[in-house]
Amino acid sequence: MRGKSLLVVDDEESFLQLVEWHYSLQGVKVERALTLGEASEKLYVRTPDAVLLDLMLPDGSGMDFFEKRLRGNTPTVLISGFGEDYTEREFTDKGGYGFLQKPSAMSDIDLKISGAIKSHRERFCVRADIEIVVETTPDRVAVKNPSDVFEMLRFMGQLDREMLCVVHMDSQGMSIKTEMVSLGTQSSLLTHQREIFKNAVRNGAASIILAHNHPSGKLEASEQDKELTRSVFLSGEVLGIHLLDHLVIGGNSFLSIQP
Repeated sequence: MRGKSLLVVDDEESFLQLVEWHYSLQGVKVERALTLGEASEKLYVRTPDAVLLDLMLPDGSGMDFFEKRLRGNTPTVLISGFGEDYTEREFTDKGGYGFLQKPSAMSDIDLKISGAIKSHRERFCVRADIEIVVETTPDRVAVKNPSDVFEMLRFMGQLDREMLCVVHMDSQGMSIKTEMVSLGTQSSLLTHQREIFKNAVRNGAASIILAHNHPSGKLEASEQDKELTRSVFLSGEVLGIHLLDHLVIGGNSFLSIQP
């Protein structure tokens, strides 16, 4: 941890003093924020190596702040005076790296934060590798049926975590660009529709095709898969960018979810 920086977002003065004292002995630079507003200002100036974030702050929810401001960017450990199991599961599913219940020994906090930094670095490397593979997917491919898309994205069936890709299509049925929208865990994937359509609009796509994988290899559309298909289809109709298909890829096979 020596040489690292840590942002602690908590409104409990005694806890802040303990953390600052503990990490000053380890050569870790600690910044404090008593509110989410103050945390936003700190993050605007500098991105720390890790964040220790209280679940409940005077001006809002730490969980919501993590989703909007930190998820995917900064390794974050959530800490709370409440120890409900669902809170830990929810945070992990959203991409968080650890959950602690107050009071926690500093040794436990050390393990969570150092583990978060390491896991984030490994996840970043995996994402970078996958992005390289996606970037090499050929453009200007004539797509006549779902099998053509599957052949382009067959590699997704071998991944050990869920990923969502979107293929931008022109009005002649040719692919313009394929991009990775989201990279999740072995069993979950978080997706914001703005990320699906942002570059499709920029690339002048007339339509799009979604594809995501099931690392388990199980080819069965979940209710979440079906709901994503419906909501993206409806949003696309408003934007004038039609959703043509949604492929679920598992192993060497695929399933088509028609909107």
